[in-house]
Amino acid sequence: MNGHPFKKTRTRSGDELYCNEFKENGVTYGVICVEMQHHYDKIEAYEMLRTYMHKLKGPFYVFHSTGISDSQNWNQSDCCTLEDYWQDAVGVDCKVKGYTNGSVLAVLYVRNITEADAAKVDLFLDSFHFGR
Repeated sequence: MNGHPFKKTRTRSGDELYCNEFKENGVTYGVICVEMQHHYDKIEAYEMLRTYMHKLKGPFYVFHSTGISDSQNWNQSDCCTLEDYWQDAVGVDCKVKGYTNGSVLAVLYVRNITEADAAKVDLFLDSFHFGR
């Protein structure tokens, strides 16, 4: 992401957590990625992603959301994809898209979408791919 290395930590459960974000013209583009120690089936992974996205609302100070909904992933059919729109405590709008294939969980977000080009926001949020 824009030449900046990802920050890497380990979760309490032993999963690898990677995150990074960059700002451009007042808009923040970010990614949070969890490489899980175990592989989960599609139903478990879907629920984990839904729960993770819900829990992210706290650290992002989300006061309003449209609600997490299923989303289409045109790049890979073997994964679960969810999206949501958030508004934080100071009224900044954010679009969030999450992905999981059972081994990796990723959440991409764009903060301050009212200042961003909608096509660029969607291009960024739709850009996540699982390694082969």
